[in-house]
Amino acid sequence: MQSLNDEQVSKDLEALVNAELPFAQKMLEQHGEFYPFAATISKDGEAAYLAADIGKENPKSAEMIEFVTAALHAQAQKGEYRAAAICTDIAITLPSTAQKTDAIRISFEHRKGSCLYFFIPYEKVKPGAITLGEAFASTFQPAEPIFVSEVK
Repeated sequence: MQSLNDEQVSKDLEALVNAELPFAQKMLEQHGEFYPFAATISKDGEAAYLAADIGKENPKSAEMIEFVTAALHAQAQKGEYRAAAICTDIAITLPSTAQKTDAIRISFEHRKGSCLYFFIPYEKVKPGAITLGEAFASTFQPAEPIFVSEVK
């Protein structure tokens, strides 16, 4: 697995977090929740959003994540992307305090082999307003990776 100290991996992670976080925050403030969505970095360095319509009214988040992951995997195997991230609204237990809270999770994968969960806890302070907590990250090994790692 490639280190997050790799300059290109770090830049792509930052670009995807900066693309997804404001949209997720806006959806939480306006609607109190959001469906999973993705953002990608093309092989040429261009950022783009990817959302899914699976043909169901009120689909489950797990169905959306599965659909988006499959779409990302198909395009990544064609060499279209060098990085991708799926953004979801989840409930977590904070590792520092064992307190349960809501969080935005950005699941980042890079074709160089880096896989990272980036968590941003949040609290709904009043209708139309959230407060973001201290972000933290952890590495993960995806069950079905978006990318077949180029690292041997």
